[in-house]
Amino acid sequence: MDAAELEHWRALYAGISPEDDTFDMFGFPIHLSPNLVWVESRDPLRTLPGSQHAELVEPGGTLGPAFVTKHIEIQFASRHIPAETHLLCLADRTRLEEDPTSETAPVEVHGQVYGTAHVPVALVDAAFEQVFATGRVTVHPVDPGKFKQLEKMRQIRKDP
Repeated sequence: MDAAELEHWRALYAGISPEDDTFDMFGFPIHLSPNLVWVESRDPLRTLPGSQHAELVEPGGTLGPAFVTKHIEIQFASRHIPAETHLLCLADRTRLEEDPTSETAPVEVHGQVYGTAHVPVALVDAAFEQVFATGRVTVHPVDPGKFKQLEKMRQIRKDP
């Protein structure tokens, strides 16, 4: 990642607000700002026990390549993220690219129709001095009318 790209991410993060929406998933609070979706990890050894986040922490407290799923295209700049790192996982909502190859039907959310999209992502330290990974995630919106069923599924699976 070059300096201009890193500055772009820093500017997006500078625009977050305490009033932004937040919800918990996989043992993390997920923050939704107008231009950025972000997750923060400060102490992987003291994460929510039994959560998917906890399952990704290696014995020494580092986060390794298992930190991502098959739905992410990512390039790592290092093999491990040190345990003491105040880590930010960022997704840039200002640079969504529609996926023209998706066969999944678009979803209407609050009167607007959304389809599958690619979203740039980055893993950086909170000081924006070290980049651990960059890439993109392919996402598809969830029909809000079906969200209750997703909540029921999470309870059945006992996801934290």
